Amino acid sequence: MGKLTWTGLGRIWEGQYLVTPEEASEILAREILDKNWKGTQKTHGKMWSDNENVAAFCVFISKLDNAAKKRKIKSGVLLKEWHDKGHKELAYFTITCSLRKYKSFKNLANDIGMWRKLPFVKGPKHGDKAKLQMEKYRAYLKEIKDKENKLLKKTITS
Repeated sequence: MGKLTWTGLGRIWEGQYLVTPEEASEILAREILDKNWKGTQKTHGKMWSDNENVAAFCVFISKLDNAAKKRKIKSGVLLKEWHDKGHKELAYFTITCSLRKYKSFKNLANDIGMWRKLPFVKGPKHGDKAKLQMEKYRAYLKEIKDKENKLLKKTITS
């Protein structure tokens, strides 16, 4: 049969429901792509059933985090820059995942934040990152306290 397109799928529906192929493909696209495509806080979207979308998102997040770390800025600040400039990585991700271009940075940031919590996304979650930073901070404070104690003992004995 070959590759099935939206129009071809519409032709299948044409005889059953008395709609033109263009109308049928529009209905199918609206029902499949518009309803719960991206997902919500409670449910995964339909886009995550495709392994290419999962891979594209993981690569995008990895590149975003690495670039942010390299420039020593937060990933949210870099994401804003990428959104404003129309960066190629963001464009590639939105095209690969069949997402509409984000007009608002706020919507993009909300979606990225929601998707980072999905189980297949690798890397530390926000709680783990905070815990790690807290442990480093406590170790740093302990070092300072030990140095102060040594100095205090040294001045007392002198």
